[in-house]
Amino acid sequence: LSTVLPHYAILVGLVFEHLKRVQRMMNQNYNGKLNFFLRQCRRAEEDIVAVIDEKVALALVEKVALAATAFSGGRFGFGVGRGGIVHRVFDRRGQFGWIDSSNRSPYKGVGRGGGCRLPTLHPWAPEVGVFYEKVAPLRCHRFQHELTYLNENGWLCVNESAARDASYRDVSCTSRCFGAGSDDWSQTVGQWSEPFDRCRPVFSCEFVEVSCRAGAWPWSVYTNFHSQIVPKPKPLPTTGRQWLSVLVLVVDSTSQSNLQRCFPKLVEALRANYTSVLLRGYAKVADNSFPNAVAAFTGKRFDPDDAAKSELPVDLRHEHFDHWPLIWRQFASRRQHVTLFAEDFPPFNLFTYQAAGFKQPPTDHYYRPFAWRVWRSFLHLRSTHLCVGNTPTHRMLLDYVGQFLRRYSDRPTFAIGWLAEITHDWLNQGQVADADLADFFNRARPFLTNTVTVLVSDHGLRFGDIRHTRLGRLEENMPAMVVALPDHAADRYPKLLETLQRNAALLATHYDLHATLLDLVDNGDTWTTLERRLAHARPPSTARRAHSLLLPLPQIRGCAEADIPDIYCVCQATVRRDNNETETLRAGQALVDELNRRLAGEQRCATLQLDRLLYAGELETDADPAQQPTSATRRYLIQVQTTPGSGHFEAIVHHRHHHRPQWTVPEDISRINRYGNQSFCVDNAVLKKYCFCQKN
Repeated sequence: LSTVLPHYAILVGLVFEHLKRVQRMMNQNYNGKLNFFLRQCRRAEEDIVAVIDEKVALALVEKVALAATAFSGGRFGFGVGRGGIVHRVFDRRGQFGWIDSSNRSPYKGVGRGGGCRLPTLHPWAPEVGVFYEKVAPLRCHRFQHELTYLNENGWLCVNESAARDASYRDVSCTSRCFGAGSDDWSQTVGQWSEPFDRCRPVFSCEFVEVSCRAGAWPWSVYTNFHSQIVPKPKPLPTTGRQWLSVLVLVVDSTSQSNLQRCFPKLVEALRANYTSVLLRGYAKVADNSFPNAVAAFTGKRFDPDDAAKSELPVDLRHEHFDHWPLIWRQFASRRQHVTLFAEDFPPFNLFTYQAAGFKQPPTDHYYRPFAWRVWRSFLHLRSTHLCVGNTPTHRMLLDYVGQFLRRYSDRPTFAIGWLAEITHDWLNQGQVADADLADFFNRARPFLTNTVTVLVSDHGLRFGDIRHTRLGRLEENMPAMVVALPDHAADRYPKLLETLQRNAALLATHYDLHATLLDLVDNGDTWTTLERRLAHARPPSTARRAHSLLLPLPQIRGCAEADIPDIYCVCQATVRRDNNETETLRAGQALVDELNRRLAGEQRCATLQLDRLLYAGELETDADPAQQPTSATRRYLIQVQTTPGSGHFEAIVHHRHHHRPQWTVPEDISRINRYGNQSFCVDNAVLKKYCFCQKN
């Protein structure tokens, strides 16, 4: 105690001294004083940690935090984060931001697992926290009353109370069914029904379009679209036991950190109502959505830049996906699961963006025919951004998935829902769906008692100012990944939960998600079966790139074993180099030369020139021998801006020191700023990232 108290007194003194200074400077140089104050607190905390146990030190800091909060009259809030003191300040608008006092490298203090040195991400670190903005709730402009509804029993009815509110008399509606056509670009559309003014049955219609008139008015006063789950007559599993169900919900372009920043209600719902585990070492394996989704749902590598490395065909425009080994086929054919696949953003759907799509619906319940027709409708054109009529687009998809879970509560199911529109291009916009996602999981809980639930993203945000920061780059490469088990399963099978929690601190990828899903196909007859295997599980081999998350992951595994390209590897830090060094400038020029080489076949694309070097860093040697370059090779992480077009590109550039120095870019080149329609003249999905179309 005599050793601790002097340091505690120093910390208390610093907190109060600098709080007074911060308050005096509130309307002047606030940020500078605040950051100085936090640095002083951090130094004092490190002083304490140097002489006593960390838990004791943090407890002392917590006491100081409470005292500081009281001292400031509630204007400031202090707490203790894993990286240090966390400070909250309320601004004049009543909004708040979090600032983590730790300014350490994300790799410092993180142990090497022999193969991967994982970074620790702080969601509210100043470097990325400054990009957080509170977003106003989504309010769909109400330009029409909800004149119809589709009830749980398949009756499409006129909403008489809404008609009265709108002062409509003699409301009369017609409807028609629609669904999948001969491929993803066509639809079957039924005939308009006879007019009805009460209810009409649409029992066999998964998707319904409706139009209503009022009184003698000759034009429609209301149009809308409704969806429902029409149960499929599928045979029950023959095992006598109900196989476990699986729900995968994807929130596009959401990192682990941004999940915590923008979806606090969702995170709390998963924490409170499920036994959920955030996989802190989860990493992407490719650039954009499609190859990462392919890894998760087929277990195969897809490399559009190199057909020789790709394990699946790369000509997506002329090959349909009906014969691809997608995971839902395993659940449907081997275990008689009822399947669903739903995406909310038709222009950028996984299998139709720059691709041929499916000829036949790939799952028992397929949302694209509905989403595609709604997207092209006049109703959508009139609607508020992110809305269809009076309803947020994401809520329509969640309602469809929720109906699926309710309809098949007595059957094994496999469902994938993919939300992209709200988060694909925007760091903070996901906040508008936070409450709806939390509500979805709260309401779905009774129907997920025999379900492994996965909340995952393909990658973090790939564009924008945050992407030019050190932590922003790591966030792009470390997507959100939460595995949730029903509480009863976690309570009764603790070893299963312990294994999942241990795996949370190790490197994992989309390939491992696929291995987990295959594991559930093979062994998911009961929770007991899954846990019993742990007693007989062999030590995991690093020779395989994919491992089930329900079994122990390799303790020693680096990016090479996990099949993660260098450019997306999160296992090693970089040492910043001067942008004006001859070596780094040559590396930047080598990157631009490689871009032009890849564009050489496209005459419509301008020849790119190096405008400026944005960042240069040398990769530290990884602990994993498979990742270590030869002594004659140095690797640089390079970011450049090119002209024309002001494109920002990032790649790993290799410099080989032989008789003749050689510069190469052996892997992917990432585009890290938005390019809009700069590449309108090319259709190739890869070249679109690089091309700046020349004007005739």
